[in-house]
Amino acid sequence: MKETNRRNGAIEFWRFIFAALIVMRHTMFLPSYLTGQYHWVNGQSIGVEFFFIVSGFLMARSALNYEGNTGIATGKFILRKWLAILPAYLFAHLASALLYLIFQPDEFSGVFSDSLFQVLMLQITGLVDINSWLVESSWYLSAMLLAMLVLFPMLHAKRQLFLNVIVPCVTIYFMQEKCLKYGYLDTFDYSNDTFRMFPYFTRAMAMICLGCIAHNICSHITKENHNIHPTRLLKTLLTIAEFGCYLTVVVASMFIERSRWDFFAVILLAAAVTISFSGLSWSPELFSSLIFSWLGKLSLSVYLNHFMWIRVLRETNMDLTLVQELVISISLITTSSLFCMFLTETLKLLWKNNKPKIKSLFIKEKQIETS
Repeated sequence: MKETNRRNGAIEFWRFIFAALIVMRHTMFLPSYLTGQYHWVNGQSIGVEFFFIVSGFLMARSALNYEGNTGIATGKFILRKWLAILPAYLFAHLASALLYLIFQPDEFSGVFSDSLFQVLMLQITGLVDINSWLVESSWYLSAMLLAMLVLFPMLHAKRQLFLNVIVPCVTIYFMQEKCLKYGYLDTFDYSNDTFRMFPYFTRAMAMICLGCIAHNICSHITKENHNIHPTRLLKTLLTIAEFGCYLTVVVASMFIERSRWDFFAVILLAAAVTISFSGLSWSPELFSSLIFSWLGKLSLSVYLNHFMWIRVLRETNMDLTLVQELVISISLITTSSLFCMFLTETLKLLWKNNKPKIKSLFIKEKQIETS
């Protein structure tokens, strides 16, 4: 298996922007819990669709790096994805448990008892009651990994059939099902106790498959034109289209509730992601700084660490103004997210630099006898 650490600066930047939008949505829910009045719309959760689309694109691309038996390749892929998010998740999980112990001690034993299932990202399987989730936003990671567990083997075994036939059918089927049944993508079925989290899974399936379609289109464009260098005019037009798609979705999310607009918004996101990954616009030059890679890494910490502080402020029910609530919550989220990223990146660096020594503590290399 070949590994690559190259990051796309434009994707990492927008990853952070959409994570911030989700935090904005949940943070603006805080005053509504305390006053009963909503101060924002729910459209910012469209950021989750962006995450799924990017994950699908990267899954389709990285599948080429896994050779041999499909079962083993799938296991390696899922394990690698899980290990990549595990340090940041563990930090958020333990920090949230500590806050429960301090501010809601009566509920601590109930929410901590299912920790193993939560760490294994089995939140949406029904093995963990939704009221026991220590990291509320982790449903996205659970849905992503479980959807990939279904999709990756087909992608690895029958790549062309999967990308050209199965993926479009899955995307169209689940999107039309959500459109006709719910009228929007951000669905949760409260009417069914057993399968109420199934819409999370189908949402992940549809968007990850849409990301695979974006990769298929991108690969055809870049393969057929690998010897052609785009003119400044073409790069400018593609950049306008790329930013136009992203900004349309971002601005609309602040004013339009989740509705049938979702289905148009995800097409815009898929188009923008395709252009960002193609490298044919000005984005590689505009987002070449390492700061964008850093923002991309920070986005996971922000996404995982924000909800616990909102819960604490909601439960403590302090007599604060709207501005005070927002300043305190954003300050707490920023501080914990930066600390989480610093700690996890430090641990990853230590592991990378000392991997042979750590392995030698558990695995002894077989010495070859010479005669």
